[in-house]
Amino acid sequence: MLPEFVRENPEEIVGLPESSVVRDARNLLNRVSVGEADVWLKRFRAAHAVDAAVYAFRAGKCVQSWNKSFALIACGFDVPKPLLGLRRRGVGQGAVGLFGSQHVQSTPLRSFLSEGHPDEDMMPLMRQLGVFVARLHDHGFRHRDLRRGNVLVQKCSDDSYRFFLVDVNRLQRYESLNWIQRIRELERLFLVGPEAEWFFEGYGADQSIGQAVIDYRRRVRYAEALENRRLGRLRKKLWYYFWELRAYPPGVRGSRPLSAWLDGVYSSRGTNVLR
Repeated sequence: MLPEFVRENPEEIVGLPESSVVRDARNLLNRVSVGEADVWLKRFRAAHAVDAAVYAFRAGKCVQSWNKSFALIACGFDVPKPLLGLRRRGVGQGAVGLFGSQHVQSTPLRSFLSEGHPDEDMMPLMRQLGVFVARLHDHGFRHRDLRRGNVLVQKCSDDSYRFFLVDVNRLQRYESLNWIQRIRELERLFLVGPEAEWFFEGYGADQSIGQAVIDYRRRVRYAEALENRRLGRLRKKLWYYFWELRAYPPGVRGSRPLSAWLDGVYSSRGTNVLR
């Protein structure tokens, strides 16, 4: 159903009349209607020279998005179905590519939380989100950009929800995650008030819920301050990242072929043991 010029050069799909730009920032995000299907297309760009140099020697972002989406699917997690992954060839071109996935009828967590739902709706949502993220961490996965816009919420019934992860190209897998890794993963969800308590009730932290919430809120305040700091406070930024080196132990599994992600060592389900 695609025109001949798109078949000859798939990158031209973003130029179809049925394509609309959703966001044009560091990367270009389009929504395209192909027949009866809605497709999300993300065109990755080389943001700077370092980006181009790094991806000259490793799989491109679109390739990582493709492999890591299927790695999550293989472990029972929901992501929008990957449809295409294209990477440019040539030295320094690995950062440039196109990744397409199927549209999912859902609402970004960001929108859901800003709509002012009553507590009787928010409580089961946050508890189920906590269960979902805990299972993700128990499998050793770190999304590494777990923001409200990268979690999609699909309401299945009055009190049941399904969650989809997007923007998974930064995903990494570890043998196990310690508490610092886990809470750093959560800090940019910026949960406040009772939402944080409901979340950790579902997450099942291996400590009192109250202490987990206190630790988390401290992290959220630090993360909020970090995002607002300018170069004049570079020293504090550097100290923040230096201190957080504890969150990166040896043995990290980064960008690997899909087969290397699914071996027996990493296929078992863990428990919420926070070291």
